[in-house]
Amino acid sequence: WSPQQLVGDIMIEMATRQGLTTCIKAYMQPLQSASKAKKPMIAPLKVTGLFSNMEMLLNYHSLFLDVLLKRILHWSPQQLVGDIMIEMATGLNIYTEYVNNYSKALIILKECSEKKQTLEFLYNIKMSNKIGNLESFIILPIQRIPRYELLLKDLLKNTPSSHPD
Repeated sequence: WSPQQLVGDIMIEMATRQGLTTCIKAYMQPLQSASKAKKPMIAPLKVTGLFSNMEMLLNYHSLFLDVLLKRILHWSPQQLVGDIMIEMATGLNIYTEYVNNYSKALIILKECSEKKQTLEFLYNIKMSNKIGNLESFIILPIQRIPRYELLLKDLLKNTPSSHPD
């Protein structure tokens, strides 16, 4: 496995972390605040249903990214990466909750788009922050799962049998 391949994976992790951070700051937090109003446009449980455990996923990606960055900074031909993957694999179970909740999140998002006040609120967030719509952020963790599988296959394919990994 080359440092160039690792840099590519780091770039994907950075984009994922940035997407999750943006979603939490631009969408989740304002919706949580709006759900606490006297006449909320969205119920607090709906906000929870929209975002599930996204904050835990952000913490996971941040940790994974930090560990990968440390490795690339001290790269050598015998550098290990497989141990990172094994260690981080135990954290992948946090994806289960998110994946199991995803269809519910899409239903809630559809309900939000049918309410003028909520639709306008989401549109204003999108436009004022110059970002994608909420759905484009909610799908990020779902899209990341197959990439981890590809990463592991690529690691196995490109690691010589004599390498410690």
